[in-house]
Amino acid sequence: MTYESPYIQGWKRPEELTFLFEIAKRFVTIAEIGSWRGRGTHALCSGCSGTVTAIDPWDTLHYGRPELKAAEGRDIFAEFQENMKGFTNLRIWRMASEDVRTDEKFEMVFLDARKTYEAYVADITRWLPRTTKLIAGYDYHNVKPVGVERAVRDTLGAVNFFGNIWTKQL
Repeated sequence: MTYESPYIQGWKRPEELTFLFEIAKRFVTIAEIGSWRGRGTHALCSGCSGTVTAIDPWDTLHYGRPELKAAEGRDIFAEFQENMKGFTNLRIWRMASEDVRTDEKFEMVFLDARKTYEAYVADITRWLPRTTKLIAGYDYHNVKPVGVERAVRDTLGAVNFFGNIWTKQL
């Protein structure tokens, strides 16, 4: 089975989406922190034989990134739902990462929410204990959200990467 990416607005390149699709095949429980319009979520749901939990407040004020200003006044959550229709293995938690109140464990956690150093360290710290096999994320080599690479290095040390996706086997 190969991954055919539909057009969903986002920043992940086609080869990064294929990478997510392929890696998702190895897991039956995945949590994605930050789903936006669902570009990465689509790849994860397409590959995962189990459940993908998308965690995002879908609130443009929460994102706080200048490049997302174009989304103000738009219903990003409705766009996400439209982009994800048909997936029976998707579970949606409409809340910010820090508002999740569960001890549930996930085989894979993919971090793609707020990109400041402090927010990324907080997400790694919050989700690492809930991750059993692989923690990963996006924007590792991206120069705009400058906090990601440093946050990952400071909390996890050496990681593997593919494009802007980083991974750490546990």
